[in-house]
Amino acid sequence: MAFRIKNESIKWLNLKGRMPPWSRKYERNTAGNYRDEPLSKLNNYDVEIEDRLWSLWGSILPERTFLKKRLRCNQYLAIYVVACCAASVFDLIDWTDHLLDRIVVSGNRYFRKSLTSTKGKGKRPKGLDVDCALDSIKFVVYMNHVSTGKLYRIPTINHMNLADALIEFFKHYKYGIISAQGRSLAFGFCDGAGGGYFMYDCQAKDHPLFNKSEGASYMLRTHQLHVLHYCIVVTLNVPTHNVEFTIHRVEVMHDDSSLRYEDEIRILNTIVVH
Repeated sequence: MAFRIKNESIKWLNLKGRMPPWSRKYERNTAGNYRDEPLSKLNNYDVEIEDRLWSLWGSILPERTFLKKRLRCNQYLAIYVVACCAASVFDLIDWTDHLLDRIVVSGNRYFRKSLTSTKGKGKRPKGLDVDCALDSIKFVVYMNHVSTGKLYRIPTINHMNLADALIEFFKHYKYGIISAQGRSLAFGFCDGAGGGYFMYDCQAKDHPLFNKSEGASYMLRTHQLHVLHYCIVVTLNVPTHNVEFTIHRVEVMHDDSSLRYEDEIRILNTIVVH
C-alpha cells in the first residue's frame, strides 16, 4: 500500500497565479470538461484529474453553527474524528454531499458533548470524549500522537519530513489527523475497489478554493499516495521551511447494533437544513 514517494517541496505552493486543481473557482477540470457535465463526474464526485483525483463538496462550515474562537481548533478536530468514523463505515465511492454535511453537524454535537462530559476528563487528547456518533451510528474512538516532523526538510534517521511520515503512518494505521501552524486535516486509507486514500477538510473558506465569504467542507479521494501527499501539502499551505507538523492516529470502533442499513441510506441522503 505504501511506497517511496518524493520529498515534498515548497515549490509546490508556487502556483504562479493559479489555484489548486480542485478549486471551485475553476469552471472546468484539468481535462477541460465543465464541472456539471457527465464526463466530469464519477458517482457523486467531481473528476479533478482523470483517473487520479476526485473531489466531493458539502455545503456548510463549522463557523456557520456555534463557535468560540479559542475553542475552534478543538471543534475542527472533533469534526475530523467524525470524518474518520464515517470512513470506517461507508465506502468512499458511496459518499455524498449530504454525508459531508452530516459529518459537520455530528462533529459539532460531539464537540459540545465533550465540553460537558466528565468521562476520562484530563486524560483525553484535546479534551474529546471517547464516545461519539454520526447521527444514530455510535463509535468509540481513541486518538494519540504518533509522529512529529518538519515540512520540506531533508529526512534523516532521527527526523522525518511529511513524505516519510506518511509512509510510516500507513504501515501501521488507517486514519489520522495532521496539524501544522493551526491548520488541520483528516486523512486515511480505506480498502477495496471503492476505497483509496482520502483527505477531508472542514476549514476551507474564501480564496483559493472559493469566492469571498464562501466555504464548505470537502473530501479528496485518490488511489495514489503521492497524490494524497501533494494535496495535503498544498492544503496546509505552509510557506516556510522546517515548520513542525504533528500526526495523531484515530482508532475507530463502531457499535454494530447501531449500524442499520436504513440508517446508512438516510445519513447518505438526508439534506441538512441550515
